[in-house]
Amino acid sequence: MKRKLIVDGFNVIHHLDKYKKFLPNDLDSAINLFIEDLVGLSGTSGEEICVVFDGVSKSTRSVADVEIIFTDKGKTADAIIERLSFSEDYDDVAVVTADYQEQKVVFRSNVKRMAPRELGDKLGQSRDEINEEKGVKKRVFLEDTLPDEVREKLEKMRRGLL
Repeated sequence: MKRKLIVDGFNVIHHLDKYKKFLPNDLDSAINLFIEDLVGLSGTSGEEICVVFDGVSKSTRSVADVEIIFTDKGKTADAIIERLSFSEDYDDVAVVTADYQEQKVVFRSNVKRMAPRELGDKLGQSRDEINEEKGVKKRVFLEDTLPDEVREKLEKMRRGLL
């Protein structure tokens, strides 16, 4: 089954804190980090990903299995997203945007809508999988290693109940 994820790039960047923190001063860093995360997702999920950014300068390039499209200046990504979503080449298509009007236009039987927050969750899971494969350990807190009765006593001490 061929799966495709179509992403409204700027729409997602403006809705996820991880990328929004770079705005408005460092848009390039936000775009690059976002694309890097999408490449990781593509590698772990096997999905083909197309991210469309509107109104910069017309160009198309690919990084791994992520196609990156920049529309002509003054044009929106919506028309390209709509055209891509109606392609018959894929059995399963998901369109990521917070634009409700765009969600309504592209929705049909094999096209699913996905909110930016849902994509953010998938990107986080993908990052965790990659870190696990690389042997990067998650941060461990002391309280997670303590037996329950010790944690309970410490909590009571903290509250002044002991």
